[in-house]
Amino acid sequence: MLLGPSAVGQVRPQPGQGDARMQTVDYRRDQVVEVEAAPGYQVMIALAPDEQIQNVAVGDSGAWQVVASQSGNMLFVRPTAGGISTNMTVITSARFYAFDLVPANGTPPYEIRFRYPPEPGADAGAMASDAAAAVGMYRMGGSRALWPVRVHDDGIKTYIDWPADVALPAVFVIDDYGRERLANGNMRGGLYVIDSVHEMLLFRIDRKTARAKRYLPKADAS
Repeated sequence: MLLGPSAVGQVRPQPGQGDARMQTVDYRRDQVVEVEAAPGYQVMIALAPDEQIQNVAVGDSGAWQVVASQSGNMLFVRPTAGGISTNMTVITSARFYAFDLVPANGTPPYEIRFRYPPEPGADAGAMASDAAAAVGMYRMGGSRALWPVRVHDDGIKTYIDWPADVALPAVFVIDDYGRERLANGNMRGGLYVIDSVHEMLLFRIDRKTARAKRYLPKADAS
């Protein structure tokens, strides 16, 4: 018995607890992700904040338009003609992605975000030890929907603990002049780790933002 392409290695992004048009999908190297779209609508595909898109290839580029963001980790996909399916391959600085681009059957998604497993070889025990040795803590502000469970640092690296069932926002650091730049971080042992410490972090999904401001618990207690 031969299985159709939709039965082997292909997955559909799933709606979260809020708006069903905001969807997430778990990353696997050996899968094809289905992206539904309709003429007149665009779908944003958000990859890991630390990835940079290097190459995008679309099977039928006349029927589908794909544009990469300036940040380098997001794609904006829209059909220019109705009723045409094709495939898309994306290669980034860290991963390979395969997509099926298909006409929407109903309301199309507005956003698709990937969730990633811990990096191979990541030492969860070491991460727990780092958490216990926290030097800096962070006060949260802004949209509660983007708040992590906890943010702390050990004076060298910053650790962000996200809930397992939420889409990860883009993470930015704020410099002394109030300028934003994309954080250089990735998932390690279940935590998002930035290899530096900053006084202010910014989390963003679309128009929603949240901030994390650093403070020293010992200094506050004195």
